Amino acid sequence: MPFVTSFERLSREEGIRQGVQQGLQQGMAQGTLSAAREAVLEAVSARFGPVAADVSHRIHRVDDPDTLRALLRQAVTAPSLEAFLSDLPNVV
Repeated sequence: MPFVTSFERLSREEGIRQGVQQGLQQGMAQGTLSAAREAVLEAVSARFGPVAADVSHRIHRVDDPDTLRALLRQAVTAPSLEAFLSDLPNVV
């Protein structure tokens, strides 16, 4: 086993801590996006019935939280599914 100085050991430990922290942050961001997508789909489903697969795929491609918030607002305020869908190309 090669000799490892205290500096090398501390540097390696710091790198591992930073990697774990970055991984946690990315996981939380992905979880937030996933929850926002599901909220949009749930709102559309509750208001207008089952969501078509192509609409679901388009919503799942959205990776911007602000866009998902806008879609959720549209889903709960649109007078019809057609109105929601007509706005969908503007944001997706």
